Amino acid sequence: MGTFMCILAVSTIGVTLPAIQTHFKADFAGLQWVAGGYTLCLSALMLSSGPLSDRFGHARTWLAGVAVFVGGALLCALAPSLTVLVIGRAIQGSGAAFVIPGALSVLTHAFPDPIARAKAIGGWSAISNIALIFGPMFGGTLVDAIGWQSVFWVSIPLGLIATALGVHGLRGQGHVPAGTKVDVGGQLTSTIFLGAMTLAVITAGKVGWGATSVLVPALNSALALLAFIAVERRARSPLVPLDLFRNPGFTAANFASFVIGFSVYSASIFFSLYLQQVAGWSASETGWRLAPMFTATVLTNFLYGFIAARVSLRPLLIFTYLLLGGSMLGMGAVFTAQTPYAEMVPLFVCLGIGLGLAVPATDIAVMGAVPSNKCGVASATMNALRQSGMTLGIALLGVVLEARAVETLTRSFGEAGVPQAGETATRAIHYRTFPEGLDMAETLFKALRAHAYSAGYSLLFVLAGLVCLGAALAFVVRRPAVESAQRPAKGGLQATE
Repeated sequence: MGTFMCILAVSTIGVTLPAIQTHFKADFAGLQWVAGGYTLCLSALMLSSGPLSDRFGHARTWLAGVAVFVGGALLCALAPSLTVLVIGRAIQGSGAAFVIPGALSVLTHAFPDPIARAKAIGGWSAISNIALIFGPMFGGTLVDAIGWQSVFWVSIPLGLIATALGVHGLRGQGHVPAGTKVDVGGQLTSTIFLGAMTLAVITAGKVGWGATSVLVPALNSALALLAFIAVERRARSPLVPLDLFRNPGFTAANFASFVIGFSVYSASIFFSLYLQQVAGWSASETGWRLAPMFTATVLTNFLYGFIAARVSLRPLLIFTYLLLGGSMLGMGAVFTAQTPYAEMVPLFVCLGIGLGLAVPATDIAVMGAVPSNKCGVASATMNALRQSGMTLGIALLGVVLEARAVETLTRSFGEAGVPQAGETATRAIHYRTFPEGLDMAETLFKALRAHAYSAGYSLLFVLAGLVCLGAALAFVVRRPAVESAQRPAKGGLQATE
């Protein structure tokens, strides 16, 4: 239930963003923080969740994570301003960092019998998939029927149910092992790096890359990264053992994991915005129209074992990332303000199939590239990089989208003879409102703005697709290391899944 609640918070947020923008009169950067604040804290704290869970007890840490998440959801639902909403989302992400990875630890200790444990993990995975499929539909329906706050109110009863079930079902898991160390220096420097980098990128979308407000956090991010590397080299129990990256297979697979987050996970947010801002559908209509993609992902997940038993890992990885890249490039070429939904569905389904193959195949590649005693930290590193990729994807791809949209609308306004075309276009895109003083029919303005957004989304999808093709190339170039990851996958596929 806890994981369901946390995944629901990710899968529903995309359909709520236009309503949030209208309610708070927020600019596009504000929406990036609403979406990215959650994943920023989730990825930043995920690496420390394991050591903290070992130190304070798996059940206790998991329950604390649920409580923090519910507190963040309550703050979001009651938020009087966009700033408070972003803080609430950050608190939600901080709680989720201990709920999502902690679930497997809790289930492992709660079900010592392998058969019972497999059934429990299977049920946990199925519930997570339900949140992925129905999240956009459920969230969109709530937004249209009640309002965007309702998406956050839903987390309150879910969290209370999860807490009640946890308190009742996790008795006896309160033992605290001794001697577990937490890499405080690594946690601080990695958080500063990711936070400062995200701040620099999002701010650049508003003021340009040469502004002091961009250069200062960018410099701080670079210094924090250098400090993180120095700290990790000297730490007795590092968050990320850097020597693992000497293995080319591990490096290639983790790059691919980052790509999933950067290109595909972040794109799920932008798909919701595209369908509402460009295609003109409501939140509920958008949620239903995204269902084929997520359904294809879940069905492919279920079939992965069958596929992997017949196709070796390296060709499957290359095909998967080519499929992801090709789907995204197709979206960049096909998706416009006039594209019929029937033409979108095949690309959504192909992307969903690619994602359903990419996640388990990449996970196996990472696990197969390290010795068994390093699997825990390898898995944590892989998941943290995936979430970090989503955070930076929301930031960087969002800046690309906004810049191209402003450029396109400026050109259209210039051709229409609008005074101060650049400034007027910037306001129209940043705040998605009819600029005050614009002498133009509103229907024409909306058509031009939709065309501008379409140009921005096309570039975004193309860049995301090219990054996916880069991951496919990584598996071509790193053939010997990926082949080594193939061997463990053959014997232990079900366990890894």
